[in-house]
Amino acid sequence: MAELTHTRLTDFATLLAYTWYRDFPVHESFRPKAQRADWTTHIGIAVRSAADFMGLFTHFESGGRTDAILKDNKGHALAAIEWEWSAVHRGDEVVTEFAKLMKRCTEPECHDVGFACLIGYARGGSGRDDYAQRSAAVLADYTQRWAAELPPLMLVIIGFEWKGKHKGREFTNMTIDQIERGKSTRLREQPAYPWKVLTSRWANEMNSVT
Repeated sequence: MAELTHTRLTDFATLLAYTWYRDFPVHESFRPKAQRADWTTHIGIAVRSAADFMGLFTHFESGGRTDAILKDNKGHALAAIEWEWSAVHRGDEVVTEFAKLMKRCTEPECHDVGFACLIGYARGGSGRDDYAQRSAAVLADYTQRWAAELPPLMLVIIGFEWKGKHKGREFTNMTIDQIERGKSTRLREQPAYPWKVLTSRWANEMNSVT
């Protein structure tokens, strides 16, 4: 069972990483900025698409208003997923999804959940506030606080730099870590924008219009 859980988690991580690039809400030349609602919807679509590839059903706002629950054809909850626009370094008072997932995974009806997933954002760059260091501290904190008896936590972070009110967030990279039994393992790191993926079709398409 543990091996199956690990396979599902890593499969979901890989599929989510690639479905993130599909139907992307922004374009380097035509639409450089999207609203918060666009990104919230985009994550939902990416989650559902990844689940579809795995033959699972996606239930949004289900099970105590969890953003998404992935279930099999027998109705078993296999994964609990939350996402939040506010940057993770703002702490638990603002980003409540980490605590919500911990509570969710301890409930009796979720005993069969194979893994939890938190998708969030982290501000990068340096200067007056070293956000990169603060975000790393969040990963260390989450790793320490995620109890050993809980299923693995898949932590997806989209890094960004703040370009002011007019331009908003400019994404940099996307990382996926697995947290389990007091340890974190980096599963993937990739550009957040599809046109930054070297030798990809997306990069080629972007070059053809610039």
